Amino acid sequence: MAELKVIRSDHPQLKEFRAAAAETMAREPLVQPIKRIAAVGAVYDPQEGFSRRDLFLLAYTFRYCQEKGISISPDFEIVPLDLRGGHDFLDPSLVLHADAVISCLITRPDVKAVWADGREVDPALLEMLQRREPSLRTSPFHSETAWREAALRCGARLVTAFSHLSEINGNDFIGSDYVMSRPLGVRAPFDTYSSKVDKYRMDILFRRDWKEGLMRAGIGS
Repeated sequence: MAELKVIRSDHPQLKEFRAAAAETMAREPLVQPIKRIAAVGAVYDPQEGFSRRDLFLLAYTFRYCQEKGISISPDFEIVPLDLRGGHDFLDPSLVLHADAVISCLITRPDVKAVWADGREVDPALLEMLQRREPSLRTSPFHSETAWREAALRCGARLVTAFSHLSEINGNDFIGSDYVMSRPLGVRAPFDTYSSKVDKYRMDILFRRDWKEGLMRAGIGS
């Protein structure tokens, strides 16, 4: 398995995120901060850095934490995990620690692709999308419980899952260990797979014991 990339908060693309993290620490300094974030499906290029799409998804996660008073360490780290880079988040042999997981529009292998209004995506269109976007590959370890189990293995206290067609969403993580808040709608300021889709769903999940601690401190409600 390829060595994990760890992108630190002093990276030029993450300057604004570092400032946002410092603000959360100033407001809630006693709350154990999130430090390492696994960005599942995010692609990092040594020359180009993160894509506009992945930065957008990171930004919404940071914004949510800011609004809810959830602390993020200014020295945070982003670990991009992508099948093309040889990293399968669902692989039980993957050695990974992460305080938070972001699911970056991960294609589901077990359902028909559908639009937001429930109509099935034309198979020919889906095939074209798969040729255009290699990240539509799926993990051989996928199962009904694989996503929740992978999040638990790495120690994630917070999960944000983004979807718009038939991607992995919060329902794939929810269970006795994770509780989900009300989904949010977020607008996409970048090219989507269809001109009819310009809005994404953002599911937010908390590990149950951590959520209870936040609520006792009056945070994250």
